[in-house]
Amino acid sequence: MSTADWKPYDVPGLAGLLAEQPTDSGTHAMAWQQAYETLTDQRQRIEAARAALTEAWPVTPGSAAASFFDQVDAMTQAMIATAEVAVNAHGALTGIVTAVDGATAKVDTLHQSWQQNQATIAGVVATDDWTRPLNDQAHTVMGQADAAIAEHATQLTPPVPYAPPTAIDSYTPI
Repeated sequence: MSTADWKPYDVPGLAGLLAEQPTDSGTHAMAWQQAYETLTDQRQRIEAARAALTEAWPVTPGSAAASFFDQVDAMTQAMIATAEVAVNAHGALTGIVTAVDGATAKVDTLHQSWQQNQATIAGVVATDDWTRPLNDQAHTVMGQADAAIAEHATQLTPPVPYAPPTAIDSYTPI
């Protein structure tokens, strides 16, 4: 549900607000998709290298190999978690951009009607007969966009910074 009160704004005001929105927001969504793809690709490469190294350097409890692979495993788990955040951010930002773009298109159409009506009455003060229905439609559009944005925004969570495990004791060589 929309928490913003759009009633103080008329159609030209809303069209102006929407025109001020950045046009490169889709680029940010794609950057998160690229982050997901890069993290997934690099994690798979690390896991393949780990598997190959395990054959040459077998793990035994308390060994340097065990400590090393614990570090590698912690890093790949962090990569999985960050990739999940990235794919969620991509979906959320795509949804937000779609909501804003949809609202912009609808309000622009209402604004064109407003301008046509203004041109028709040429210099006469606008009446509620035609402004109110257009404003009401624009307020509804903005409320729907707000609700969609709020829903998608719940998917945005910051990635947890990677912190390597610190459980290596000073007696175990790595």
